[in-house]
Amino acid sequence: MPHEPLPGANAGAAPRAREASRRAALAKLGLAAGVAYLAPVVVHLDRASEAIAASHCPPGYTLYGGRCKKSYSDTRLKRDIEPVARLASGIGLYRYRYRWSETLYVGVIAQEVAALVPDAVTRGASGFLEVDYWRLGLALETWDEWRARAKRRAA
Repeated sequence: MPHEPLPGANAGAAPRAREASRRAALAKLGLAAGVAYLAPVVVHLDRASEAIAASHCPPGYTLYGGRCKKSYSDTRLKRDIEPVARLASGIGLYRYRYRWSETLYVGVIAQEVAALVPDAVTRGASGFLEVDYWRLGLALETWDEWRARAKRRAA
């Protein structure tokens, strides 16, 4: 099994229970007023009805650079970590670089998310924690993408 759910995660739940769990997690985070399904793309909407993520990827993956990639969010894989925002739920958004990259990203820290929304975090075969950004109603973005979206929202 490539992903081992964290203790307290509801990985074996039936699809309806998982959907209810996801909706409850989004409500707890104060992120989603609703979810619009546009086959086969799922678009998540925040309270301002701004689309913040669109993906053909399965849960646990993030569309980045046109490819579905694992959302490694384990703090052990990151460097130059700086807080940039805090959601109403208490989950922080951080600017960071992965240890193998010079690109700046904005995302969450898996260890922090695990304490608040355990269903959104799994331990991969590598032993590192991965976050299902889809379940949180978020998207992994580069620092430049995040700033551009913030400017559009402020305008």
